[in-house]
Order: sequence, then structure tokens, then C-alpha cells
Amino acid sequence: MGPIPEGECNLKKTSKYAYSGTYSTKTGYHSSMEKRAETETTTTHLSQEWMKEVWTIQTAPKLKLFIWKIKHRALPVGNRLEARQITIEAKCIHCDGEETINHLFFHCPYAKKVWELILFSGEFTPSPQNNFDVEWKKLLQAVTLPPVGMGICPLAPWILWSIWSARNQKIFQKRSFSEQETVTKAIVDAKEWLEAQTVALTSQHKKHPQVRDGFEVICRSDAAWKQEHKAAGLAWSFYQNQNEKISSHNQSTTFVISSLVAEGLAIRAAMEHAISLQMRSVLFESDSLQLVT
Repeated sequence: MGPIPEGECNLKKTSKYAYSGTYSTKTGYHSSMEKRAETETTTTHLSQEWMKEVWTIQTAPKLKLFIWKIKHRALPVGNRLEARQITIEAKCIHCDGEETINHLFFHCPYAKKVWELILFSGEFTPSPQNNFDVEWKKLLQAVTLPPVGMGICPLAPWILWSIWSARNQKIFQKRSFSEQETVTKAIVDAKEWLEAQTVALTSQHKKHPQVRDGFEVICRSDAAWKQEHKAAGLAWSFYQNQNEKISSHNQSTTFVISSLVAEGLAIRAAMEHAISLQMRSVLFESDSLQLVT
């Protein structure tokens, strides 16, 4: 093909093969390959950022997924629900402002007070001009001071999760939690998870003998059922070396129709907890012969 007449198109010099203004299959091919290389480079950079800012941080798997949802704008906050016509208004449950991701986690008076209660090595003050990604980068670099200091485990994901939990409790359960209670819950949950990881790592490095038949941890569960209230209390404990208790946990639940269902719910809760703690080799025991059978 000959040169393109002046005025018929505005050819940009995006490729070193098109400087002459002459188009051919060769220049088109090389231009496409350059564009593809640029796209692959950008994609690789974004993947590395995702790994660094979400998937490789030292926190519970459910919180990694939670942060992933926030960064993808997939969290069902007010303005997202309003845009999908699921709700008619996008008001914040705490202050009646428009509930966006940035507002809920950083700019609502409730959220601001929560962050003020955390002692960072440098002051963390969210800016209205910054989006979540910018503030998240700042939080990953922030270091919490003693006595809250978490070492390699960042506290920020747990704070975000507690703010989200407090919001949902207020909407769906009509239960209100103060800013201090939200911070306390985040710290307790984070330290509990970190302690479980420390126990698992210590056990691995010291090469403890395996507990039983190749299992490193034993989990024993139990349940108490109240027929008149159709409610149950669930409990489970993790052990190493058969009788050396690592930790104990419990929770309550409603709408339970039998004691067998209660025992099943207890062992399921124990399994979910073991998964969240990234335990790989667990033997689950129950005192319900019918359930085990």
C-alpha cells in the first residue's frame, strides 16, 4: 500500500514501525505485538501488587478475601446497593451520610474515632481525596505500637473487619457497639489468630511427634441442646500430643431441632475454625457415637 493521503486520517506514531506513515501487514503486526507486550507488562505489575497487598499479607484467609472484595468494589455498602436498586437510599447507619466504602471505613465519625484509638508509629489520618487503595497502602506500612503491637501481623485488616461487623450487627441485629469495643474485638481476634499460628509454627520447628495416626492436631467438639428454646451451645478445643490443650472456643446458635444436629453443628464449626487457622492435619473427635457412625 502507498502513503496515506494527508487529511484522511491522523496517524499517531505509536510504533517504531509506523514512523513513515505507511501501513502494511508487517507494520500492523508489529504494532499489535507492541500493544500486547505493554498490556502483559501492566497485567504482571497489577498481579504483583495484588500478591503484595492482599494474598501474601499475614492475616486470616477470610480477611484476605474481604480485602479483595473491598478493592474490587464488591462489598454491598449503601451506594452499591442503591446503584443496583436493591435499596432506595444509601445512608450510613452511624451518621446518615452517604455510605460508600471510603465513608464507612475511613470518613464516618465512627470510623475516625476507631482509627484514633489505635496507636501507630506515625499518625494515620485518612484524606478525603484518597481512595481505598491509597489508604490501604498507608495502613500496610503503618506499625502499631505496644501494647497492641502485632509484629508481622498487620492489625488493619482486623480493624476493617470489626468496623464491617459492627455495621452489620447494628443493621441486622439492632446491636450497637462503641468504638472502643470495636477496637478491642479487632485486637482480641488478631492476637487469637496470631497465637494459633505461633503454636503451629513452634510445633513444626521443634518437630513434635505426630499426635495420632499421622495427625498433628486433635480437635474435640461437644454441644449442649435446650429443647424448650431450640437453642444450642457449641464448644471445641484443639490439642497437641493428645492432652496438651492449644486453645478452646465456643459459640451459641438457635433454631436447632435436635441434640444430634447440635453435635453436627459443633463439629462443623470446629472444622471451619481449623480451616481459618490453616491447619493441615487434624483429627476430629466427638462424643456422639451416632454422629461419628
